[in-house]
Amino acid sequence: MNSKVAFSGILSSMLLANAAFAYDPFHNPGHPHCPTNDGTTRWVDFISGRVPDVPGHRASFFGIQFRYAKTLADRSGLGNLDPAACYSVSYNVNRAKFKNGFESFRNWSYDRMNQPEYSESHHKDGLPGDPLQYELNVEGFMFLYNEAGEVYDTHGQLAGQLVCYTSNECEKYRY
Repeated sequence: MNSKVAFSGILSSMLLANAAFAYDPFHNPGHPHCPTNDGTTRWVDFISGRVPDVPGHRASFFGIQFRYAKTLADRSGLGNLDPAACYSVSYNVNRAKFKNGFESFRNWSYDRMNQPEYSESHHKDGLPGDPLQYELNVEGFMFLYNEAGEVYDTHGQLAGQLVCYTSNECEKYRY
């Protein structure tokens, strides 16, 4: 085998290895006192900021996965949100460097996150809503939640689940 062919094979292997790394899924564990992590904290207390930050973990920062989107009788209740994306959401009140209100952005699945049409994170901040009234705001769409962590769309249909972590593994919930 000549050196040019050998180098080409090595280079191809390196590129494939790096491409696989670039598309690796991520799963970032959340705050230790998030409701599904400790079992005693209520969602309303966590989201509204009644639970203090701990080193390395901001309180009121959580994930939403639209796990039930495929079963919705009327999909318009999700607006233009894509259930194939996981959503990171937080509620900010008097936090330095953050606008008051809900903040959200999309975490695309690992097989789409590097494609140009999905490069926009859809980051929105300063969004209205009152977590004490069990309201959530994701990209300008107001949803309701309950203490079981269930998320209801604008038509009152069960659409998603609150989770105590952020990830990019929601492709399986695509319509």
